[in-house]
Amino acid sequence: MTVETVHRSCPTCQACCGLVMEVDRAEKKVLSIKGDEQVPRSKGSVCSKSQAFRYIYEDPKTVRRRLKKVNGTFVEVSWKQDFD
Repeated sequence: MTVETVHRSCPTCQACCGLVMEVDRAEKKVLSIKGDEQVPRSKGSVCSKSQAFRYIYEDPKTVRRRLKKVNGTFVEVSWKQDFD
């Protein structure tokens, strides 16, 4: 297991609190989520919504590619196709 530390802004609300996340990219798992004390906006504090980020990331139903509905079915498309 290779653990990597990444710094992100929490995407769940307008506060955009700073997060320090430990992730295992090989296993595609978020191991821990903590507040980033270096971010002046949140100063290491996070709300409970940030903890849900792990479940959003790991949910197999999360859309990870650009999809377009064609004849009632979703198909993967490129960026160029997406904007046409």
